[in-house]
Parts: sequence; structure tokens; C-alpha cells
Amino acid sequence: APIDDHIQKAFCGEAAELETYKIEPEFYNCKEGPKWLKTKIYPVGNRNGNYENIIVIHEELTELLNVHSELSTLKQSMKNSDDLRDAFLRIISHELRNPLNWIMGFSDLIRIEKSAEKIEEFTSIISKSGEKLLAIIESLIDISLIEANEIKVNKNGFHLNELLYEIQA
Repeated sequence: APIDDHIQKAFCGEAAELETYKIEPEFYNCKEGPKWLKTKIYPVGNRNGNYENIIVIHEELTELLNVHSELSTLKQSMKNSDDLRDAFLRIISHELRNPLNWIMGFSDLIRIEKSAEKIEEFTSIISKSGEKLLAIIESLIDISLIEANEIKVNKNGFHLNELLYEIQA
């Protein structure tokens, strides 16, 4: 209800049951800009118990509500960042573990293998796994450098179909 209705009630006998009217924050378009005001109306009685006056207190909540909104947005952003970080760590953990498992497993097999052919096959697998592991680590370093603005990313347009044909060839 508009403030005028509450003021009218405070001047009339209807305010007798209530000590204070607390009006939810309302939006006002003021000359200085938009404002949110919370109003409290206190009926003031005389010695006879009649309400002849009121005290109206306006509390400006604009800044408080703006900060609250910004904090809420920041909190959601942080939650999204945490979710992305967790997903990223799960993927990286998996990607790093695979080549390491191959390297460790085939290194153990080399120790017990007698055949030169098998040893050569195993060392080839170890070498490829090491290269994959190194590529992942280099990509992680590149990502951290991009995040730190130490590497500039060149954004160039390209035709997706041409790229797919190059990859397929």
C-alpha cells in the first residue's frame, strides 16, 4: 500500500492496535536518480490516548540493496567458477593419469621382458605417452600464461568446413 494510506491510518483510530507501520522498501524515481526507501511510521498519541501526530522516518536503502545485489551476483559467479575449476581438475587428473599409467606399466614390463622386439614396442609406447604427457603440461602452462595476460591470443576467422577437410586428409 502507498505511504499515504499508512499515514491516513496512523491519523485515524485504526492505528491504535499497531505501534509502528513498517513499509517494505519502495522504489522512487527522484531528481537525483532512482532510490529505494524504507519507511517507518510511528503514531504519536496525546495524554488522552488520541493519535494527533505521526513520526515518519525514511531510510534510504539504495546503496545497501545495490551492494546486496552485487554480492549475490559475485557469489553466483564464484560458485560457477568453483564448478568449472572442479570439472577442469577432474578432466586434467584423468588426462595426466592415463599417460603416466602407460609409462609406469610398460616400464615395469621392460624389466621382465627378454624379447628385443617387445622391448622396442614398449619403449615406443612409453615415448608416445611421454610426448602426450609433455603436450598436456605445455597446454596447462599456456593456459596459465593466457590467464595471466602474458600471452596474447590472436583471434582469426576461419572456415570450419576447410579445417575439417584438412583434418580428414
